[in-house]
Amino acid sequence: MAAALAFSVAAGILVGAVGIAPGGDVIAALLGGGDGPSATIVRELRLPRVVAAALVGGALAVAGALLQGLLRNPLADPYVTGTSAGGALGAVAAIAFLGPGGGALIPVCAFARALLAVMLTWRLARIGGRTTVLAVLLAGIALSAFAGSLITVLLVASDRLALRLRAVVDVLVSAA
Repeated sequence: MAAALAFSVAAGILVGAVGIAPGGDVIAALLGGGDGPSATIVRELRLPRVVAAALVGGALAVAGALLQGLLRNPLADPYVTGTSAGGALGAVAAIAFLGPGGGALIPVCAFARALLAVMLTWRLARIGGRTTVLAVLLAGIALSAFAGSLITVLLVASDRLALRLRAVVDVLVSAA
């Protein structure tokens, strides 16, 4: 895995819209020296992107391992526990109700709804008294199905509303 990470980092630094030869320019740019466009591209564009991708990938891997360890089930993931469906529902609801102007609030709404989905999954799993791993997974699957149906309702309703608004605007334009 370490070799795959090193290869991915090297490929991320060397491959891009502007071809940079793997040689002295790249190494000098990585060590803080060098000048010119290739050093600027490596230091200011590609290196931060590659480091961010490696950190996010590592964080996702740790989160997945923690989730599987916590539930003691190798099949546990955010899709089975309802977290992803809850986040998707929050994003779709934000887009449907806030419109394109609510761009910065969409990730916040998705995160808040994902947290709510986790709490709701845990609460559903505790209904029978003792919480088991099977109850958590089944509650997550049920919540995912319910959130998926709400997403479908929002998409269909917003599409029909957009069609109605377009028809109203067409009528108003033709009357004027």
